[in-house]
Amino acid sequence: MYIRIVTFATVGINADEYGALAGSIAGEFAAWAGLLGKVWLGDRERGHYGGVYVFASKADADRSRST
Repeated sequence: MYIRIVTFATVGINADEYGALAGSIAGEFAAWAGLLGKVWLGDRERGHYGGVYVFASKADADRSRST
């Protein structure tokens, strides 16, 4: 099992716009080979978001970088 934590800040969009975008692509994560789960992270006031990704292996996690 391999865990990756990703964080980022949004620029130029508000929390509702980001939420709509994230919701529109959420299903695509299910297609990632070896992804066992994802927990979405968010600080709406600061515009900071991310996720905790759980992969079956480091190779699966590394492959996700190109998505």
